[in-house]
Amino acid sequence: MHKLFNPESVLVIGVSPSPSNMGKNIVYNLIAYEYPGRVHLMGRKPGNVAGQPILTSFDQIPDDIDVAVVLTPAALVPGLVNECGKKGTRWMVIETGGFSELADDRKDLEQEVLEAAREWGIRFVGPNGLGVINRAGGVVLPFMRMPSLPPPGESVCWPRVVAWESFTSTPWPQ
Repeated sequence: MHKLFNPESVLVIGVSPSPSNMGKNIVYNLIAYEYPGRVHLMGRKPGNVAGQPILTSFDQIPDDIDVAVVLTPAALVPGLVNECGKKGTRWMVIETGGFSELADDRKDLEQEVLEAAREWGIRFVGPNGLGVINRAGGVVLPFMRMPSLPPPGESVCWPRVVAWESFTSTPWPQ
């Protein structure tokens, strides 16, 4: 799990410069929390977010991505898992919703994701989650813009496992 919480490189899939795009919020969170590693952006169309180019093909992505964060339509996720596997990625954060939490007939889609992940030895968080946070390492992956977290010793809100469930306030570890 070390690479999940301390990656040297992150690929954010599902980014566009559109004002309503939530994928770019992940990029802004990484910048705001001073993530020191390499960040690559991928989307359907070329563009630019926060001074970074949006790549449109896995051929443009380097082979050393530690964590891929996915926020795309659910139907695309199994193929994205396969493409990440081909690149050697071993951790994914699948924030995409639209699986069995939406309807029972979406369980097959979840199974496709699981089978692809097993084939490539990929471990993943999700689907339909808020991402992971390692504040000390600048790894702040939720799809919503995160405000500055309080300093150590003060309270912080921790997102629960599923996006709509709840937030809980707990003391920040010292």
